[in-house]
Amino acid sequence: MTQSIILLLYNLFLTAVYAIAGVCAYFFYAQKKDSYFIALGVMFCAYIFDNTIVCCTELIPEFATLYDTLFLLAPSVKTIYFIILVGCMLYAFQKSMNILSLVRMLIPMAIYSIILISAPIINENNWMVFIYYLPTQLMMVVIALWGLRRIKKYPDFHCQDDLAVNSKMLVILMLFGLGILIEDTIVIFSFDIFAAVGLKINNRNFTENLLFLTLAFYIIRKAQSGLKTCLNDVSQFHSSSSMHIVLTPFKQFCTSYALTEREGEILECLLNGKSQQEISEELIIALGTVKTHTHNVYQKTNASNRTQLLHMYKNFAERTKMNAQ
Repeated sequence: MTQSIILLLYNLFLTAVYAIAGVCAYFFYAQKKDSYFIALGVMFCAYIFDNTIVCCTELIPEFATLYDTLFLLAPSVKTIYFIILVGCMLYAFQKSMNILSLVRMLIPMAIYSIILISAPIINENNWMVFIYYLPTQLMMVVIALWGLRRIKKYPDFHCQDDLAVNSKMLVILMLFGLGILIEDTIVIFSFDIFAAVGLKINNRNFTENLLFLTLAFYIIRKAQSGLKTCLNDVSQFHSSSSMHIVLTPFKQFCTSYALTEREGEILECLLNGKSQQEISEELIIALGTVKTHTHNVYQKTNASNRTQLLHMYKNFAERTKMNAQ
């Protein structure tokens, strides 16, 4: 009875933390209009759902027996969760690393999905479960190594947003991915029971819980800092004697389209008619990085070319000046 109460409280704690982290992710999306944060929010929603299923298998014996039996036949619920989880990770990785080619993301996702769906055809139960979980753990490690290699390859690359994927987060993901693999291997081959008279699969992985708790607390802490900054800005605004803080049309344009500081620098160069090579030399960044940020500027402003971007900015500046008069 005591063990059941502890498990229930533990699951309620996890659900609360993940729910708060999900809300924080959507808070950042409302501020920055970056779909990267939508992926984080969806990931936490998926994990709340999976944690609820795991909780039921721990607290309700009848549900556990039914779920474990169906898991060996066709683990469709877990498969959907894993595909959503890895898909969100890959999307967040693509956005943070400025990988423009969608094919480079779809190919590993397709291979991963095929392996995941094919695993249940293996007859021996413990190996079937091991091989079923293995692709997800390996994908975490592969994503981490891929990101670290890309950052090393492009040393001038840096993320404007401190919530985006960075070297520290990638190292944590790699270490936890290996930890999850080790824990699953020990549990599947030492503690899971696949006898005909009694089936018992341990569905919880505590290393995985620790990974998501680390990510959740990181996002919550950043959201707390961001909210505090917003409140301080509002307080300073209302306490200002002049009460007239005027932004230039350029700054207002960047704010309206949620452009980062680096994207604003690129925009200014584009508006001044500079070529991508000239921008690369002026800002001391690689030409590929210039192309990536230029693409992001066009994507956020919905401009198809430089002429249209210039026209949009002129119209915006004129409207801003008219409203200020």
